Amino acid sequence: MLYSFTELSEYLDRRNYPKISETKGFKILRTSFNDAYKEGKIEFRDDGVYLTHEDKEWRGYMFMPTYRIDKYDSFPRIHLVRCTVIDKFLNRGIFNQYYTWSNSNTNDVSDRDTYEEYKDQNLSVCSRCKEIMFEDIEDSEDFFESLDKGEQQETQIEVDIFGYQRGWNQISKAFRKRKNYTCEDCGVEVEQGYDQRFLHVHHLKGKEDNQPESLRCLCILCHKYKDKNHEENFSTAHSASTIAAFIEKYGNKLNQTLISKFFSSIK
Repeated sequence: MLYSFTELSEYLDRRNYPKISETKGFKILRTSFNDAYKEGKIEFRDDGVYLTHEDKEWRGYMFMPTYRIDKYDSFPRIHLVRCTVIDKFLNRGIFNQYYTWSNSNTNDVSDRDTYEEYKDQNLSVCSRCKEIMFEDIEDSEDFFESLDKGEQQETQIEVDIFGYQRGWNQISKAFRKRKNYTCEDCGVEVEQGYDQRFLHVHHLKGKEDNQPESLRCLCILCHKYKDKNHEENFSTAHSASTIAAFIEKYGNKLNQTLISKFFSSIK
């Protein structure tokens, strides 16, 4: 059965699914959080504060670029999720504090009272954010390393990465590369770079077991239909739009039964 991706795109537009751009590459971005939030371009998720820019979603965080550094003897913290601090800020509805959205490893900050500037600061994560995050991220450098930066050169990883848990993002990147960016269920091989987002690493024995024999490289479509729990987890608008982009590009190489099941689920 052949599918009309034009009709699918129009359907997703009518349902207000976010568009996913195929633009490759990675950019370091900074913008006014307050302005972007008011324009509806900010979305809070479990793993970051997402900004929609140039029809693409960018994972980042927010921080105060001006702060009473001397008074508190510390630099501002970065907020990765909607913690209690950010929740109170948003619920007031009055943006009397200025935040910047960023996805950089370092940022420039200045003292609100003395106007002294501090260049390229590695900022620590808010303690309240750390309490509710599922990733072990300590600062903006850690966050930057956790990003999938597409065509940029990957961080060098130790040979024994699978026996030493430095972080899931590094493990996932190394495993997908080891599997030649190929789904072990349907056999589709994705292009390197931005299309790597279409490949996931599935745990066979639970998330605490990251040994190679307990992992499986799957495309997002096969991963979605691995079981009922995954099907529910991948039922968000963001997942649907990503799967739609994946099908549009690789549909002739994918499991047609799963494609039919996906189309049926969004009707």
